[in-house]
Amino acid sequence: MFSSPAVSPSPSSQSLFSNSSTDTENWTTSYKIPWSKMSQNLQDSTRNKERPVPADRREMIRVAVDDIVKICRKPTRRQLVVIAAKVVEDYPQSFEDKLEDLVVGTGYNSILSQLEQRFANTNRPMLQSKRNSSSPDRKKKRSCSYGTKEFQPELPSDENEESQEARRLALKEIHSHEIWNTVLVVKELDQTYPTLRGVINNGCDSILFLKGEWPFLFEKIGIFHHFQKLVGIDLKDVITNTLGKKIPNILQFLSTKQTTKPLKTLFQQLDQAKRSTGNDTSEVMGCITLLAKFFNEDPEVIVQTVEVMINAYRTFHFFHSDVELLVSTIDIILSPDLADFLL
Repeated sequence: MFSSPAVSPSPSSQSLFSNSSTDTENWTTSYKIPWSKMSQNLQDSTRNKERPVPADRREMIRVAVDDIVKICRKPTRRQLVVIAAKVVEDYPQSFEDKLEDLVVGTGYNSILSQLEQRFANTNRPMLQSKRNSSSPDRKKKRSCSYGTKEFQPELPSDENEESQEARRLALKEIHSHEIWNTVLVVKELDQTYPTLRGVINNGCDSILFLKGEWPFLFEKIGIFHHFQKLVGIDLKDVITNTLGKKIPNILQFLSTKQTTKPLKTLFQQLDQAKRSTGNDTSEVMGCITLLAKFFNEDPEVIVQTVEVMINAYRTFHFFHSDVELLVSTIDIILSPDLADFLL
């Protein structure tokens, strides 16, 4: 199925390449993983078709990256995909991503991630500190802001401390009502974002203080808005897409572990919830419950099964979370008629 791994990279092929990041991507086709340069422990593991320990695996990534930079200092993601696939192709028993007997994703995502992280660290410029201009506060701010999009933006030109305080109090007043004008809330969150970032970055008294003064930060609409402004990522879309991709594989794995009555009962309840709602949205809470039970945790701590009477003829059983964030996103989990009924 797989070709025999080479023990060293081909010198003839390496001579064709330079260190430029704009080189053709064809070098990856003939590139060979330098297995002979790896540690003896890793070579023993691959020879015995065993999974290497994490330390040996990290050492393998380091050696591979050191070898690749001689050909191309900044390989593209597409090039690293080819390299990661070669690693798994050479020794699938040792490096392929698997959950029991199921191949996870492409089978080489973890190797690819490690290669990318190693290259990111290798190519990161070393910052030389200046004695006169550097201070602990500046260093801390630079470190905390890494990976963010708007860590501490300036106030809009037409805003000041008084107007920001008025907007904050207005948001507290809106939050005290049961029904919110979401368009207005998002607008005010946009306007007060710089002030809220200042409160967080400068260190607030406590989480309870922050929740009391900025309550929308602890609501779905607020935390998703804040995360998108801070990082530039739509968290709700990421969570929804990730759950849609990962949950089927997790449930398939757990279905092979129905050796105990509690797991069998939970799968029966999940099937009943899916039949009642007519869709698969109950799989989200069902998966969390099953994972908790599989790891011998108490599912009732985070998820409980409740019964809701929609009318005299229909009774629905579904999974409902006690965790605040999951309660606020229950509309993702339930069918539209149940969500409208509850919310």
